[in-house]
Amino acid sequence: PLKYSWDLNGDRRYGDATGAVQTRTFTSPGTFRVGVRVTDPAGSASEAVQFVTVVQNKAPVVTLSASPDAPAVGAPVTFTATASDPDGTIAAIDWDLDGDGQFDDGTGAVVTKSFATAGSRIVSVRATDNAGVATIAFRTLEVSGPSEGQSAAAPAGGGSSSSASS
Repeated sequence: PLKYSWDLNGDRRYGDATGAVQTRTFTSPGTFRVGVRVTDPAGSASEAVQFVTVVQNKAPVVTLSASPDAPAVGAPVTFTATASDPDGTIAAIDWDLDGDGQFDDGTGAVVTKSFATAGSRIVSVRATDNAGVATIAFRTLEVSGPSEGQSAAAPAGGGSSSSASS
């Protein structure tokens, strides 16, 4: 059988690991030398070297807007996220519309929700890129009481949430 000896730390000394397959995690950006020496049963050896370039992932950028930006109780509010990633793609856009810290209230660039009671509401959106790095944007809304001529009763179901992907 063939014998494998690895230089995983770039010091040009083989012996960091053995076996046909190895894995190494790089913790910082840079260019790193990785080599393997393969020896056959007769003692003949051959080496292969590869240089691995590791780049630091940049976080996505996300903003959110609300329309209307000062809604009344029961009025639907459309939230729109604008997200981009300087070194990849946006893999997911998730919403926290009820302020509980869980991004489980909608997905996609546009969601709609109405609020059953007046008061301040914190709404947030999380954009995650293709490398798993996420950025969160927050917005505080002031939901006002019913306008003249409206009943103070909450809409059926206490408000609603829906989403649409883009």
